[in-house]
Amino acid sequence: MKIDNHYTAAFFLLPVFVFSSFVHVHAQSTSREVFEKAIVADFCDTFTKASPQFDKDNMTLQMGMMILPLFTKYQSEIKAEWGLSATNKDDMRGMGERVGQLAAINCPAFREFVSANLKEIADVRDGVSHKTFAGKLVKLEGTSFPYLTIQNKQGKLEKLYWMEYFEGADKLTSQLQAYLNKPISITYKEVEVYQPLQKEYKVIKVVTRAQF
Repeated sequence: MKIDNHYTAAFFLLPVFVFSSFVHVHAQSTSREVFEKAIVADFCDTFTKASPQFDKDNMTLQMGMMILPLFTKYQSEIKAEWGLSATNKDDMRGMGERVGQLAAINCPAFREFVSANLKEIADVRDGVSHKTFAGKLVKLEGTSFPYLTIQNKQGKLEKLYWMEYFEGADKLTSQLQAYLNKPISITYKEVEVYQPLQKEYKVIKVVTRAQF
């Protein structure tokens, strides 16, 4: 089966897929039970092998590309048992929800992934995009709102604010001097904040991950 432009659905499957995961799954017919056991077993096997290599910045796409082949493989059963079509964009969302519900109960690797990545999943759900900026760590300064100053290879200086916990923060709190003037790659999101004195909003870059 050819899905054509419905591959774009991969970008929105993850938020619904995860946040509907803990809905109770009711008793059902034998044929439906056999089908659902089969599709979640296929998903769990693929997910367990692939999830350790997930890039958190692209997990929506990676999750979508993982689940779409199942819609192709089980299209007849999906239509018969769930009344959904793999060629319908809205139905694809519903299929993602159903597989998520089943995986939350029957796939330990999926449950662990959700628990470990709730913040990133919430950002995807809320439409928060992440970008990266690489260079050397020049300094950390600021009091109420500390920020990192990073200089890239072209000499551009970028201010990235430390406003919440992020992966790599513990290294900066315990060994800051060891990382000054050393290579660093920052993943950040853009956040709009209000400035009372100027009476206007300003977009700032907030660190979500630091890699050394």
